[in-house]
Amino acid sequence: MATTITVPKFLSASSADVLYRTLSICPRCALLDRSGLSFQPSSVIVYEERVWLVCQCPIHPPHYTLYCSSLPFFQHVQSFSASPAVALPTSKTLALPDMEDIVAKSAPEHFPLIVELSLFVAGAFLTNDQIMEEVSRIRKSFPPNRQFVLKIVGRVTTDIQGLNDRVLFVETLIRGYPILLEVTYERMSIIGSLHNSALLQPYIYPALKYFLRSGDENICKAEIEHLLATLKTYQGIQAVVTIAVERPFPDMSEILQLLRAHYALIRVVIVSLERPPKELMTSLISMVDQEKVDLSNVTASTATISLDGSAPRRKSSVSSSTQTASSSSSYSSPSSDLPTINNIDVFELIQHLEVSSAGTITIPDFLPVSVASVLEPFLGMVGYGRLCIRPSPFCGMGVCLVNGPSTKSVPATRIFNLKKFFVDIQPFIPQLEEGKMGFFGAQKLKKVIESNTLPGGPDLYKYLTEKKRAGDTRNAIDSMQFLVVHNNMDIASVDVVRRCHCAVQTVSVGSEKKTRV
Repeated sequence: MATTITVPKFLSASSADVLYRTLSICPRCALLDRSGLSFQPSSVIVYEERVWLVCQCPIHPPHYTLYCSSLPFFQHVQSFSASPAVALPTSKTLALPDMEDIVAKSAPEHFPLIVELSLFVAGAFLTNDQIMEEVSRIRKSFPPNRQFVLKIVGRVTTDIQGLNDRVLFVETLIRGYPILLEVTYERMSIIGSLHNSALLQPYIYPALKYFLRSGDENICKAEIEHLLATLKTYQGIQAVVTIAVERPFPDMSEILQLLRAHYALIRVVIVSLERPPKELMTSLISMVDQEKVDLSNVTASTATISLDGSAPRRKSSVSSSTQTASSSSSYSSPSSDLPTINNIDVFELIQHLEVSSAGTITIPDFLPVSVASVLEPFLGMVGYGRLCIRPSPFCGMGVCLVNGPSTKSVPATRIFNLKKFFVDIQPFIPQLEEGKMGFFGAQKLKKVIESNTLPGGPDLYKYLTEKKRAGDTRNAIDSMQFLVVHNNMDIASVDVVRRCHCAVQTVSVGSEKKTRV
């Protein structure tokens, strides 16, 4: 007999069950009916010790998605949120033209970490004048004291020399700003062989993405080994590697070990949980086909999710108190049995990475990327620029891996109490940003840093504040590697509250509008 998790109706959930209100998009409206993208009232709720995103569509039954199979982990991640509340539009203004309108009204002080720009649009490269116009528009959208990482997408064009020349031109417009050049391995190899290769520039970094499916582990490992061999031919080059995975998860033990061993070449490893569009559609159609209740009666129904792999059904006259999940208190129960359309549980992926690392990286080591917001002033001090690292906490969880003479790929949480430091340093942030710390403030800051340094840890205060140690600090930072789990948001799992604080902004060429992704 299938074990079920009973999901309460959106409108009947008590206020105590609701973590926060948001807006989302009904997958049936967008994917099946093709009636366009319009936001519907939604909530992120708690039920059976799990976190769910519930979209209440006026036309279709409520759509529910497993957000996180561990309530404690979700609460742990959300405790790092320093973002202001999002002012959601009223019901009369839900059909907004795009996300930028909501962002402008709800989070005007938020700036993305990465701005994504394509130089090849509608089958042709942008002209130099167009590139200058777009780069100028991007720079004007940031305050004078803020920088950004520019990500250039170069996966489409076959004119590699033309792409290389335009990337070099962009570099002259924002000299000193980090530039990620996202290309395939083949294109990167060709660019690397050019006499004026953009990869020879100190602030241009290759960014490569691999789609890893279960069963293709050896192929992916071989491709990464080829990449590492190519990168070694460049002096001082560093790359960003993204591994896109889907359920069932592949065995990542050997790939993770390989990437961690080459931290000097691969500075950032991003593992992105993605749901293939075709699988989303197939799963959605299957769910609709198997529903056995008339939609006209769904307002009196209670939704259930079957953990035997079958599609969810709605039942009309079932008391939610009569059905329970035998594994409701177990945070490690597999969520992969849920239909794809109902599952974006990133916690399961983090559990998988813990196993793949043989326990050298554990679940508590993963902290929201937004924790790095407290380091913004310090990064400016050692020459990394004033970046805005403040994404929504649940968008990305990462581990900082420390490497040195006596440490090899050790999570920073074993050296420093990052969670307590995040709380303790908040009162100092305004003074640090304005450069007005003062002697007494500096002494208090020193105590905060020392109190959060675990036994055997280095004197971080001197590394972060003494100019004569700036070189040592930069070397220490350059030896760090960052493993980030990207909680990808697709059309069937939109959460406006999260999207208002996205780390990435995609520029629509020729338009004042930008899209947060």
